[in-house]
Amino acid sequence: MSGKDLLGKLFLLLYIWIYRYCYLTGLLVLRTASAAGRVFSLRIRRIEAGIGEGLRHFGNRVSFSFRTLRGRLRRRQRRSQQILASLRASGKSFASGDLKGGVRLFGRAALGCWLQLWPLVRTAVNLALPIAAGLFLYQTIEKFSAQQYALHVQYGSEETGFTDFGYIENEGVYDLARSEVLSKMQGVQTERPIDFSASFSLEPVDGDIELNDQYSLSNRIIAASGADIEEAYGLYIDGQFIDAVRDKSSLLDLLALLQDRYKSSDPTETVSFIRPVAVREGLYPSSRITNLSEVNRQINREVKGEFTYTVEAGDTPSGIASQFDMYTSQLVALNPGILDSLLIGQELLISRAQPFMSVKIQRIEEYQEEIPFGTENVEDASLLKGQTSVIREGEPGLASVRAAVTYVNDIEEERSVISRTVLEDPVSRQVKVGTKLFAQSYGTVGGPTVSSNFIWPVASSRAYVSNGFYGYVGHGGIDIAAPYGAPIIASAPGTVIYSGYTVWGYGRHIIIDHGGGVQTLYGHNSQNVARVGDVVEQGQVIGYVGSTGNSTGNHCHLEIRIGGVQRNPVNYLP
Repeated sequence: MSGKDLLGKLFLLLYIWIYRYCYLTGLLVLRTASAAGRVFSLRIRRIEAGIGEGLRHFGNRVSFSFRTLRGRLRRRQRRSQQILASLRASGKSFASGDLKGGVRLFGRAALGCWLQLWPLVRTAVNLALPIAAGLFLYQTIEKFSAQQYALHVQYGSEETGFTDFGYIENEGVYDLARSEVLSKMQGVQTERPIDFSASFSLEPVDGDIELNDQYSLSNRIIAASGADIEEAYGLYIDGQFIDAVRDKSSLLDLLALLQDRYKSSDPTETVSFIRPVAVREGLYPSSRITNLSEVNRQINREVKGEFTYTVEAGDTPSGIASQFDMYTSQLVALNPGILDSLLIGQELLISRAQPFMSVKIQRIEEYQEEIPFGTENVEDASLLKGQTSVIREGEPGLASVRAAVTYVNDIEEERSVISRTVLEDPVSRQVKVGTKLFAQSYGTVGGPTVSSNFIWPVASSRAYVSNGFYGYVGHGGIDIAAPYGAPIIASAPGTVIYSGYTVWGYGRHIIIDHGGGVQTLYGHNSQNVARVGDVVEQGQVIGYVGSTGNSTGNHCHLEIRIGGVQRNPVNYLP
């Protein structure tokens, strides 16, 4: 048994003895308090049984207590006088030369003093010992909780023998060191497989002891493997061992050169690798130590190829970006100009070839950008509903922007605006918007006809009415015969609400809404020019004469509908 262990056991025995004494003292105090409680309870019951009897008994007890106290004080006074008399007598004996008698008398006086002080000393000790025991317990807990422990590693087995590998923080460090050794030894031929057997023991250590990490421990394991090893510098990317070289400075220069490809002269710029990169000195198998050109080939290899997409009908930049799970800004950065022109069959770059070592560049950029202008609509009763007239053209404003921009291999990944200062305010575009209802004077169904602003829909001198209103059953308009391909114009201004084709009936036709429940229909067209949503002016070409649908010759079928009722167009045309 070591001296440290013996001292620890003696310390524990002393603690147990002190704790037992404190425990017994506390138990005695509890018993005394319990007895006092019973006496007090008895007094209370007696008081409840008879107040008078209780007061008398209480008076007797008080009187007895005073008598007892007075007796004790008298006895103490007599003892004190006896002690003083003994001290004076001993002094006289010493003065007269009676040394033996003086010592005897002084001893009697000292004993008397001790007997007088003993009750006070005993009470003080009974109070102090529990406090001392609590402090002692606190110090013990604090000492053991502050004690640092570590795992002592004995590498090997009983058959091969053990080698002291020092201390580690926990078994996880050993597992990481094992993975590190396997990574370094990958593809290395050894006489016998590496035995990772080890035993661990938890031991108290000093606070300044140096603990092994996974790399220093892996060096010890490799050194014990018997393989051909050398001191070198290993390149680790994202914690994974790549290769080792003998010249550290050349390896660092190679990594710096890789970052310099993307550096600029911007003082706000920071350049770093996307994945953590480290160069560590240690023991490596000779076969894993290579030259700088091989390391350069490893870190510059491509891990992801270039990918493109061919634009199809209906594609939009945002839709393509969503399809490939990317931001529209990223797609635009790879393909500048697609917001202005996106053509069917155009090839878009979705992703560039990604190198193994991607570089991240962060810089603060300052630039100016346009502030788009808005549009102010001014209602004008002199214009028909659907008609517009520009009062003032808009002008974009100008802002100074300061933004933090992140690039990965020169491709913008993120842009965060820090501040934006307006240099020039935008000027809004002002447009007159007509509110006049075109059909407000048409009258009622069956009533008298009124003059209107409609014009003939076929701009051709050879046009004529070939079939009138209800010229046959179900014919709710008029047929205006004209040469094939003659222009069809809007009879009145309005908004196109239909532009399509039906196999029978109207064939290819257009419907324009003029407001106020008034609509016009132009049927059997060879081609429709206007599209749904277009706002057309009176006289604007909307299609061309044809003979589609249920038709027996080139003509334009015109209908005027007021409140959903077909009216005779002749009554509204000039």
